[in-house]
Amino acid sequence: MKSELKSRIAEAYTKEVLSSELFPKSIYAFCQKHDFNENEFYGVFASLDAVKNYIWVAFHKNCKKVLKKNKSFSKYDSKEKFLAYLFSYFELLTLNRSYVLYVLNEGHSLERLKNLKQLRDFRTHYLTFVKDTVLSNENESKIQELNDKLFSEGTWVQFLILLKFWTEDQSPKFEKTDIAIEKSVQAVFDLLQSNPLEKWIDLGKFMVKEGFKL
Repeated sequence: MKSELKSRIAEAYTKEVLSSELFPKSIYAFCQKHDFNENEFYGVFASLDAVKNYIWVAFHKNCKKVLKKNKSFSKYDSKEKFLAYLFSYFELLTLNRSYVLYVLNEGHSLERLKNLKQLRDFRTHYLTFVKDTVLSNENESKIQELNDKLFSEGTWVQFLILLKFWTEDQSPKFEKTDIAIEKSVQAVFDLLQSNPLEKWIDLGKFMVKEGFKL
């Protein structure tokens, strides 16, 4: 199955990056090293960058599988679902922290913004999840008032801020990232209420206290 082949290629790609601290130079060399047929590779990926992009999507799909196994998840309200998703996603990132830090921090500081291109495909899946959960019927009128596209893009910026915070988090078990997730989700849902300013100020104070800089 194509999904299984994708997973095997992604796993081989991850292992090579971690073991060599270098990205594969060519599809030919990569396939030769890991016993893949080039035709097989091109049947599921158009390039090595596509593999890198897919790994973030795979994290997302695995996260959704984990949540689906939780029988209580379907009964959660929008806020609880969003929290559960972010906690689960960052747990998966933590399990793959060495790889994630490498692919995000590779290159000089001025080049690192380009590394976010690998999140492009994941971004589509993420915004779909937000649309299906946060942008639910219970929040629909307020979000339409705010502009649903602007709101969705705002949650993506929120994710990128949390991702950067996580990469710099030195707390045991990344407890401060958990706090940042809780405060940011609270701030998002308070935006749907009448008085959101207090929670956004609280989030800002927490970030400043932890020395977080964009």
